[in-house]
Amino acid sequence: MDIFRGNMSDSDTLKENLDGFKKEYGVARTVVVADKGMNCSHNIDLLCSQGDGYVFSQVLKGTKGKRYQKELFDPEGWMQNKDGSYKWKLITEDYKGHDISFEIGENGERIETKKAVKRQRKILLYWSKADAEMAAKKREEKLRRAEKSTKNNAYRIPHGKDRYVKEETVMKETGEVLDKEQVAKATVVDKEKAEKDAKYDGYFAIITGLNPCKAFHLGQCKDFLICNCKTQVRFHFPLPFT
Repeated sequence: MDIFRGNMSDSDTLKENLDGFKKEYGVARTVVVADKGMNCSHNIDLLCSQGDGYVFSQVLKGTKGKRYQKELFDPEGWMQNKDGSYKWKLITEDYKGHDISFEIGENGERIETKKAVKRQRKILLYWSKADAEMAAKKREEKLRRAEKSTKNNAYRIPHGKDRYVKEETVMKETGEVLDKEQVAKATVVDKEKAEKDAKYDGYFAIITGLNPCKAFHLGQCKDFLICNCKTQVRFHFPLPFT
């Protein structure tokens, strides 16, 4: 077990963990399976440069997820199970990465160097009806709490409901929204943001740099299988399809 500085980003811990793991167990090649906290371009470049593999959870909202949103909301290419409670889409992405290498400096320090390269990876887009219903239920609760907080200003410590609370400048007598320079501020429920979030209910994504040598038809099996032909390392994503 390693302990890192409290102000250190999760993504920055990968290299030290990986180097220590390989040294301790004598492992030449690894495949890192991790959540969004480890998913960044530098970690992916580092793993690919060392001949390692990765299976990462991928953000779909905001700037980081923008590159996949067109495919996500395109109705073409999706497959689903018999009752429509799950659907999925597998796509291939060409992207620009870097080969990372290290040189020893004059004072013995390791100096990182990068070389631009083109790479390819697979993205599994996935939707679950149960997860979509759960996300909608949680958002409704946050909206309810947000509505309550705007009326009595009871919550001063940030809570989940604050995701849907915003400030507007209003005329106290009429509630008319005015320019910021004119009068006081009031909190209101940000229903527009809630509607945008609702589009992503139930959707998830997984990215991997492994070259699939076998991908079973997902509607006829219970796993999505990705394996590396050279090392015969296999990874199963359990999906409860019927």
